[in-house]
Amino acid sequence: MCGIAGVFLKQSDIFRSGKLLNEVSNMVMAIRHRGPDDEGIWTDPEGRLVLGHCRLAIIDLTQEGHQPMTSSCGRYVISFNGEIYNYLELRHELENIGVQFHGHSDTEVLLSAVSQWGIYETLNKVIGMFAFALWDNFKVKLILSRDRAGKKPLYYLCHHNSIYFASEIKAFKTLDEVDLPTDYNSIYQYLTFGYIPAPATIYKNVSEIPAAHYMTIDQNLNLECKPYWQVEWIKKRQVTFDEAVEETDRLLNEAIKIRLRADVSVGCFLSGGIDSGLLAAMASLQMNKKLKTFTVSFKDGTFNESPLANMVSKRYETDHHEICLSPDIIDIIPKVVKSFDEPFADPSAIPSYCISGKASEYLKVVLNGEGADEIFAGYRRHWAMKYFGYFKEVFNIVPDKFWIKFSESFPQPKAFRSKYSFFHRFTRGITENPFNRYITWCTDGFNELEKANLYKETTNNGYCSSIDLLKDKYGTLENLYPLDHFRAMDFLQNMHDDMLVKMDIATMAHGLEGRNPFLDHRIVEWGTSLPAGIMMKGLNTKPILRELAKKYLPREVVIAPKRGFEIPLVMWLHKDLYSIVRETCLAANGIILELFDRNYVEKLLDKKLDLDPNRWAKRVWILFMLAMWEDQVCRESF
Repeated sequence: MCGIAGVFLKQSDIFRSGKLLNEVSNMVMAIRHRGPDDEGIWTDPEGRLVLGHCRLAIIDLTQEGHQPMTSSCGRYVISFNGEIYNYLELRHELENIGVQFHGHSDTEVLLSAVSQWGIYETLNKVIGMFAFALWDNFKVKLILSRDRAGKKPLYYLCHHNSIYFASEIKAFKTLDEVDLPTDYNSIYQYLTFGYIPAPATIYKNVSEIPAAHYMTIDQNLNLECKPYWQVEWIKKRQVTFDEAVEETDRLLNEAIKIRLRADVSVGCFLSGGIDSGLLAAMASLQMNKKLKTFTVSFKDGTFNESPLANMVSKRYETDHHEICLSPDIIDIIPKVVKSFDEPFADPSAIPSYCISGKASEYLKVVLNGEGADEIFAGYRRHWAMKYFGYFKEVFNIVPDKFWIKFSESFPQPKAFRSKYSFFHRFTRGITENPFNRYITWCTDGFNELEKANLYKETTNNGYCSSIDLLKDKYGTLENLYPLDHFRAMDFLQNMHDDMLVKMDIATMAHGLEGRNPFLDHRIVEWGTSLPAGIMMKGLNTKPILRELAKKYLPREVVIAPKRGFEIPLVMWLHKDLYSIVRETCLAANGIILELFDRNYVEKLLDKKLDLDPNRWAKRVWILFMLAMWEDQVCRESF
């Protein structure tokens, strides 16, 4: 895994080459944590382009893997971040048509593939996670591309007659003559989702390359962005449940097999749940040495995942490491906030960051279970959508006023993830349109009414509602079967902008590569092709993976409720973080009081609003992370 950066000029300017070289060098240094093993700079002789790279050496640890790398034909130069897992198969295919290789890196295979087959065909052949900048010297154009799921990030910034690009936004902070004005509409969306929906960022002039796309930039800096892959949500296969389990077993084992390819040690995050348990089990059976596994626990005993993780570790005799987090969270939070560049309010970023730091002391590569819930219907909302789809017509017969009064008649739940809290949330979403229902059932942030009350009258200047934002982005999905609609939204929105961002930043902050077998595009295509009756058979979430887990995991793990790297957020906000949250959110010169009504903010902090403990904690955390972003990122130079 690596970091990439660079600049492309509208007009060649050899007199600026020294300045541009220095700029890109500084950009690379800002993201050096992504690739601490090596770095390189390539400058176009005509003065049109500078490519930068910092390398985390995983495959071919020699200088033959040094980047930026030039193709043997001399036409292409690439700065590549990621892994091509099927590079051995592609290399064999290329060798059969006469291509010769100098080293053993997947980057060289990718370059040769583009030289032989072109960019579109190559992107459809590769299995991997990546973001890269590819320079075509013959056609004088730059190509920026990302993998199908968007596991590896890539941002770009247009400034006068040049385009800058980098793996992380912090690279742009090193540019002296480039302003980064805050996009306040992005903050408005962040308040609802707890993250900023792509392709927008917290800065007006910085955008993200979409997943499964490649952007071509010609010598006049004209941008053309095209998709090369998309999920077919409508087409369904006719298979039995047992056939679905058997094929999932085969595909997942194959996905793990090619993700164990590395010239360094590979480990696995082990949360104690089914997803990571399956990865640890299958990887252990395929390896000829002990698999290193890592889990998180808390000293106060809350959300302790270690007993179930230990069961899996014991069965497969893994080299297990448990990271016990103490409530000394005040020192950790600023480090996490700085790593993310943008406001990011997923609390699990903290244990993800900590476990990544610990794992990086032992190895360079870890498997993780991101994507399993989205592909195999692992959230309670998927179970809800299954039955909503069954009874949709019945719900529609009953007037909306009844459902609204019915929902309002129930008191706020007191416990998180209880059956009652699930029921309460379900009733609130029955009368909503599909996109507002998604927000109601899938987020714990501020809704449109709450945001109207939160903002000062002078600062709420007609931002796009979060509902309209989802409509604009995913309007073509609205007529899908309800369960497929939610799964599609989870895959394209929540997973891409939250889960994958969290895992990429948490791991790369420590020079650690995270690999996601469940996001192998063959598994994605398989999972999304299964009909609802197979995907959600029975009364449990992700029944296919649960059935598969019976073959590999202890019974206690199979029947355990969903779990992940969670933190005792409510307790921390009441105790350890109480003072710093109030101090930061109520800072006189801070962004919270600049934008929002102080009276409303204080009512929220003092728990005087009608919110259950979990929703209260999530809303406070959203404001706290926004305030910390301004304090730790905006006011501090890189």
